[in-house]
Amino acid sequence: MFVLKGTGGKEQKLLLYGGILVLLIIVTAILRYINFKFYIDEINNEFVLQKGILSKEKIIIKLNNVFEVNLEQKYLHILLGVFKVKLDTASSDKDEVVIQSLSKQNADLLRNYILNYKNQHKKAETSDQEQIDIANDIEDEIATNNDNQISISFISLLKASLISNYAKTIGIIIIFFNTIFENLREFNDVFFDKFIENEQVANALSNSVAAMVILFVLLFILLNLVIGLFQHFGYVITKNKNQLIIKYGLIQKFQIIVKPSRIQYFTSFTSKLMRWFNVYSLQLALIGDPSDKKQKSSIKIPALSLSNLQNIKQYLGIGNTSETFYFSLNPNFRYVIQNILVLTLIIVAAFMYFSFLGDKLFIFEGDLLENKRIYIIIAIVMFWIFILVIQILNLKKYNIQLFADSIVITQGVLQTRTTVLPIKNIQSLKIKQAWWHQNSNLATLELNTAGGKIVLPIANQELYTKILNFVLFEIESKNKSWI
Repeated sequence: MFVLKGTGGKEQKLLLYGGILVLLIIVTAILRYINFKFYIDEINNEFVLQKGILSKEKIIIKLNNVFEVNLEQKYLHILLGVFKVKLDTASSDKDEVVIQSLSKQNADLLRNYILNYKNQHKKAETSDQEQIDIANDIEDEIATNNDNQISISFISLLKASLISNYAKTIGIIIIFFNTIFENLREFNDVFFDKFIENEQVANALSNSVAAMVILFVLLFILLNLVIGLFQHFGYVITKNKNQLIIKYGLIQKFQIIVKPSRIQYFTSFTSKLMRWFNVYSLQLALIGDPSDKKQKSSIKIPALSLSNLQNIKQYLGIGNTSETFYFSLNPNFRYVIQNILVLTLIIVAAFMYFSFLGDKLFIFEGDLLENKRIYIIIAIVMFWIFILVIQILNLKKYNIQLFADSIVITQGVLQTRTTVLPIKNIQSLKIKQAWWHQNSNLATLELNTAGGKIVLPIANQELYTKILNFVLFEIESKNKSWI
């Protein structure tokens, strides 16, 4: 600092400091690259990773503990022609190992070796180039065999995008309109107060609700298409050695391997509109932590035809429940009351917010503003009634069935979701009962798996107790592994 002091003006100092910062970043990156090493210990069947500059870190993972090896390609990786490789285990709540850049050959070699290390260990004497050739031959054989590959066409993705992603799209549109309202408020302060005093102009602007509705619908359709197409563009499913290799993505490319042993439960999505378009979706809950956004704890396969859906289920060995059926139950009506109370509190808070900021949020004053408030009240009441009807219909559709080998949960009105949870994958169960439900003999049931938890709604406590006792008996009496 004493050397730099007084050497030139501010611009020269900024350039000098910037150059030093860039130099430090480059040196740090080079040191990280030099100290980042990984290898396979074939004697102990372990993956070993060494990294760190000042503080050295060594990670050792048993190959049989690795449940997933994913290849990811963001736009920068695509430009450089490399892949990001992610390894994770069931014992970690995040990606255990992340290798930022590997060539396709090395990435495929590492993935194939880890996932098939027993077979690779028998061929340890073969050279690296021979193993690369074997991996490439397998991929070429798969690519030429159309029976082992399912490609989701652009038209199928287009149809699925139009009838899905509703919640995500509405959230984006709400943020969009909130930005518009903020700009309108500023525009009102600058322009309307000074230049517009014509009541006819104000009435014309006030009655532009139809235009806003049309804009909302167009944005809804457009965002649905963009979200669906960009997320799942080029979706290809390849069946290989009792596992699925899934590749998809436009700007950010993913390559994921799904083994049946990693699937904890699955959910299929359908509706009358989806069945009419012959579009189905399947979501697989995998071993992992669903609260960690960086980890692929679930895989959603969109835009499947009915035949492809059944084909994938059969190939993965899922969906075939036992014919032995014990009983079914439905949630209590308090399930609806609980959801409506939460919604009512949100609506009241939103109405108070709009009422308090009404003169600033809207571009009209006086009677026009009061009319706007009336419209808002009517819209809120209609929305509340709509949600109430949906909740009541969902209560009638919500059904929990207990079979000899699985629990099947069906719910949804506009879109039916059917979740199948094999009993062998349940790791723990909890019955929870609030003090205000004790006299009514009501409770909730929490089912925990390595792929996340499923919370069943308020229902009869005695029936939940029967499910708990049955599951515990099945797990203790039968020697079935959950992986």
